[in-house]
Amino acid sequence: MRVMVVTESWLPSTNGVVRSVQQVLAHLVDQGADVSLVAPGATQASVPDGVTHVLATPCVPLARLGYAASVPTPGLERFVRRHRPDVVHVASPFLLGAQAIRAGAELGVPTVAVYQTDVAAFAAAHGFAVASSSAWRWIVRTHRGATRTLVCTQDAVRALRVRGVPRVHHWQRGVDLELFDPARRSHAERRRLAGGRDVPVVGYLGRLALEKELHLLEALAERDDLALAVIGDGPSRELLQQRLPRATFTGFLGGEDLARATASLDVFVHPGRHETLCQGAMQAMAAGVPAVVPAAGGAAELVPDAAGRRFTPGSATQLADAVDAVLRDRDRLGERARELSQGRSLAASLRALEQHWAGAVAAHAAQRTAGPTGTAGTAEPSGVPTSRTRRTGAAA
Repeated sequence: MRVMVVTESWLPSTNGVVRSVQQVLAHLVDQGADVSLVAPGATQASVPDGVTHVLATPCVPLARLGYAASVPTPGLERFVRRHRPDVVHVASPFLLGAQAIRAGAELGVPTVAVYQTDVAAFAAAHGFAVASSSAWRWIVRTHRGATRTLVCTQDAVRALRVRGVPRVHHWQRGVDLELFDPARRSHAERRRLAGGRDVPVVGYLGRLALEKELHLLEALAERDDLALAVIGDGPSRELLQQRLPRATFTGFLGGEDLARATASLDVFVHPGRHETLCQGAMQAMAAGVPAVVPAAGGAAELVPDAAGRRFTPGSATQLADAVDAVLRDRDRLGERARELSQGRSLAASLRALEQHWAGAVAAHAAQRTAGPTGTAGTAEPSGVPTSRTRRTGAAA
């Protein structure tokens, strides 16, 4: 199979989109697929061996947000035409991704768009609330053009469908169960994360940014009966180190270092309400660590009471109460978290993704067979105007 992966974010950025794209690329290479990558600033040296074609697109650094915003590139349609993929996988489309979906429509290539960043909530959290409704309109318009849209939680399924996005499918995301394993728990690592103290360690794992609502951790950081560990990096790190002086900051960790630190926590906590998934919670639970998350967004779906607790979004008091409740029953909740994770393996998730690609290819073929009416089987027209319909004003 020939698969082209288009992503709005790439190395050296470290976020959920980059990590998920890396997993998809590695899987495709392992399966012997013909793989192309379109990514901001990408080089052949920054992608896995076996990715045969790379198109580096321009980007605009946004230092305050800790992101580099991808922008459309004139060479994208030519790149798609040259390598003629069977399907284009578009990770978290916004600007570059929207261009890729349009190019697919122009060239008759099916597209699968993965909704995994709540851009509207991100804008509001950074003081651009006025742009939130405009962001949603653009997100809806973009995803309407895809052959198939994938989302990670039922919460996101509802959010897109209620706004009129068609062809939305649930894709169960997965975690590497061999890497994130309770057996990696280390007494020495736990003591390091606790700053040398022999107290329970509550830890956050993820990007350090404003939209994660990490200020809610301040009350935990001041307590003498537990320690706070912050695993990760991001644009808010310096500010957080000032506000959480007693916390242990590890900086960015990856691979076995990350897995060992995660397994050595006593409780995982994620304060932010705007997560479409929360990979940190999945990793912690796979490592046998119970989780405390807001009762909102994708994270709430991951964590039942049998494996952690949920708290009212924005409430530091309820967050602290939830942490205390989990610590009182930590071992049982951690065992259940690991058990639940057995049904969320990365391997199963990637196999499901292959099925979604195949479904998009089949739907696209059925639509082409049916002609412009789009009546064959259950296929639906993509909704993206081609250059011809734009010129003539005909309905798409």
